[in-house]
Amino acid sequence: MGMTIVEKILARASSQKKVSPGDLAVVDVDTAVMLDTNFQPALRREILKVHDPEKIVLIYDHLVPAPDRDAADAQAMGRAFVKKHGIKRFHDVGPEQGINHVVVSERGYGLPGTVLVCSDSHACAAGATNCAGRGTGFPDLLHAVTTGKTWFRIGGTVSYDRSGRLGPHVTAKDVFLHIAGTFGDHANLNVEYGGPA
Repeated sequence: MGMTIVEKILARASSQKKVSPGDLAVVDVDTAVMLDTNFQPALRREILKVHDPEKIVLIYDHLVPAPDRDAADAQAMGRAFVKKHGIKRFHDVGPEQGINHVVVSERGYGLPGTVLVCSDSHACAAGATNCAGRGTGFPDLLHAVTTGKTWFRIGGTVSYDRSGRLGPHVTAKDVFLHIAGTFGDHANLNVEYGGPA
């Protein structure tokens, strides 16, 4: 059997001909999405050098507007980080700001066939554009920002082929939530959707 789209992306990004579930892949990261929360006091680290400022996006979305002094200080530190490292893809508080997953999609930061990491667990939403988007812990995100690499254990793939039509007032999200409620959250697995519906 051939590789799934996620396996193909991670094989390309790790310079391997083939990867399979259970394999470990050290991959080149195409986009690292940082958030305002990455500059909170408990996570603060002095980053002396980034691997490639063109591959970094900083989006303020979790603490907007800043609810307290720590959040305001985190935003100020993020602005200093952007200036120090020449990060051009910065979405500060204001009209360029929004929910990071939406900004990623609208701005084309998660392109088909690429690897995207973010410290938000919903980074997998980039999969809607055939991007291997993965949520990572903050240490792994820092590693990606400073070295341009991260690692993944290749997960298995679950495929759903949908047929029929959606009923009145039923959306794709209702279908996905029904699948999750019936079959579980598929943690550490890849999910592919197909079929005429």
